[in-house]
Amino acid sequence: MSMLPDRYRRGSIVAATAVLPASMRVPLRRRLLAGHYAALTRRADVVTAVHPKCGGTWLRAMIFRVYQQHYGLGTRRVVKSDEFARLDGRLPRFVFSNGHYSYESAVADTLDNLIADQQPRALMLMARHPGDIAVSWYHQFTRRITPRKRELILAEMNEPIDYRSITRAAFLANEEIGLPALINYHNRWAARIRAHANGLIVRYEDLRSRPIETLRQVMNHLGEDVDDTRIAEAVEFAGVDNLRKLESERYFKNSGLRQKKRGDPDTVKVRRARVGGFRTDLEPEQAAWVDQLIAERLDPVFGYSKAE
Repeated sequence: MSMLPDRYRRGSIVAATAVLPASMRVPLRRRLLAGHYAALTRRADVVTAVHPKCGGTWLRAMIFRVYQQHYGLGTRRVVKSDEFARLDGRLPRFVFSNGHYSYESAVADTLDNLIADQQPRALMLMARHPGDIAVSWYHQFTRRITPRKRELILAEMNEPIDYRSITRAAFLANEEIGLPALINYHNRWAARIRAHANGLIVRYEDLRSRPIETLRQVMNHLGEDVDDTRIAEAVEFAGVDNLRKLESERYFKNSGLRQKKRGDPDTVKVRRARVGGFRTDLEPEQAAWVDQLIAERLDPVFGYSKAE
């Protein structure tokens, strides 16, 4: 096993390119980070595609807690790649990635080019109603995302947006980053899940309505036989109120699980965690547009039509 943790490799690329002008920094970071993510994917045991604001932090926190307690791991760093495997050789290497934006598209590209016996043993997609993602993604992209990630995403857009002034309505309607793009994202990853011998779609809404049963399904998918008490404790640990408390206390070692700006509720990692919240956040006409676009374009496997 490499002596250097995966997160340090990523950080070293960012640090080494920080002094370069944008014209050199952006393409170099994109190339080097794409190579890094391709390597992570080739050696991963479990690949999970999770778009920002799909509940990936919540899922990772629950998986973290199960492994932490089940294997007695003395860590407060939520798993994203090799964190657990470095502590215990019995545990899998993960990749949690959106698999879509900028250099992280290398995850999807690498998976698509692997032959059958090179595929990770488990593939998961964390899905959420695209209407709910779109509203939260607007806040994330305009107020919370790191400048380096935003810079790389904007550099690859055919028509980059002005994140400082774009309205929520314009953001949601944008074909490259708004609701249409979110629908395309779900459709592409659903196709990969179908093609994988051990693929699983985990819906945010199911985690909310049936958290114990859904987390048990996830852990079974990962090959872990964990008793119901451990599962229930992990669900309680990762509850919205407790995650907010842990975030404010800076319990987690991951910098991404900390509030970016104290006193600004829109910069917290864990926001409102609602199901169907877009219907009250948006004007009725815009909410109806969301329903119509999903009915027309989204793969029905997700069950996100208005009737369902």
